[in-house]
Amino acid sequence: MSERIAVISPLFPPGVRGGGPIRTLAAMVASAPATVDLQVFTKSRDHGAAEDMVDVVNTPTDYHGVPVLYAQVHRPAGVAALLRGLREYRPDALYLNSYWSLFYSQAVMALRRVGVFGRVKAVVAPRGEFAREALDHHGARKKVLRAVNRLTGMYADVTWHASSEREAADIRAYIGGDARIVVHENDSLLPERASEPVAAAGGTGLRAVFVGRLLEHKGALLAAQAVAAVGEGVSLDVYGPEEDAEYVCRLEQVASESGGRVRLHGMLASDEVRDRLTEYDALLMPTRSENFGHVIAEALSASVPVVVPDVTPWTELLREHSAGVIIDRSVDGLGEALRVLSGSGEHRLASRRRAAEAFNAWRAETLHRPHVLTVLRERGALGGQTSGPGPVAEPQPSSRPVGA
Repeated sequence: MSERIAVISPLFPPGVRGGGPIRTLAAMVASAPATVDLQVFTKSRDHGAAEDMVDVVNTPTDYHGVPVLYAQVHRPAGVAALLRGLREYRPDALYLNSYWSLFYSQAVMALRRVGVFGRVKAVVAPRGEFAREALDHHGARKKVLRAVNRLTGMYADVTWHASSEREAADIRAYIGGDARIVVHENDSLLPERASEPVAAAGGTGLRAVFVGRLLEHKGALLAAQAVAAVGEGVSLDVYGPEEDAEYVCRLEQVASESGGRVRLHGMLASDEVRDRLTEYDALLMPTRSENFGHVIAEALSASVPVVVPDVTPWTELLREHSAGVIIDRSVDGLGEALRVLSGSGEHRLASRRRAAEAFNAWRAETLHRPHVLTVLRERGALGGQTSGPGPVAEPQPSSRPVGA
């Protein structure tokens, strides 16, 4: 009999505003081993949206062969549907794609704590939520929730899924040194080989692109300011959802004064990102932190070099293959990178070839890794029942285990 795993997340396709974590979760679900039975529980609305993104709500529906319950948690009936759906599914384990989400982590874990789902095991993937920069956002609310969770022990016996050693360190720093952590890089549906790089048209300047949420943490404004400061010969196209009105206003001001070299285009659908990236010579990603950075993988798969600070798991690969530039997070740092990547069409084509080589090396390694759910099962994090509050079991060796 297949193991029943409830995948619980505030964001899931066809939503796009959550960025990389949505694509990561979609890849995990789509590539799940046949030995597990999955059902996804998520919101009926995309992040920040006022309308439902699907027609069938509050009852399971099919999404590419996977049952998904899109609950209208903005209404009492939707909250009841979420609870009813979880109880009727009777999962053997919970996989929560957030720590801070009120409905899709905190409330579910509170119900688990009082035995609503039985003594099922739980895995929590915080997806970068414990990075110092992320903790500063809504900091007061998070301090209250953290105090409540410590008092009640709601998360005392969970296994944490970290996508990198950097994120594992963030989890230990926030949760404690005895946190049980399994490090496993995010699953991906990207192709086995990078697309063939295409030479720039004669006479064109460096074509840079930013893809991400438009808020300070991601750094679109820094990218725009750097392009504006460099002057002629460099252009920037910005794609992403607007989440901070004041920030977007400042970004629009820079674009309006750039003489058309900085352009804002709105959001891209998830299945459009990689094809659009192939049109550019560089991805600018002046982020404050990333637990993984899915768009970096997408850019490299499109043979596009990446400009990013040393705050992601990709630094070593990028440096090893000269597949971009590791920068200080500043206008000057970005400007220097743009000057390094600018040049003749042949120079830019060589940079793109190195990006393709980096992706091919990374992908060749990841194709042979077991699925994250397989790793979690081997570590005893899925299936069976918990023995009450406290660690499920002593940490066991894994492909890359972390924690006491």
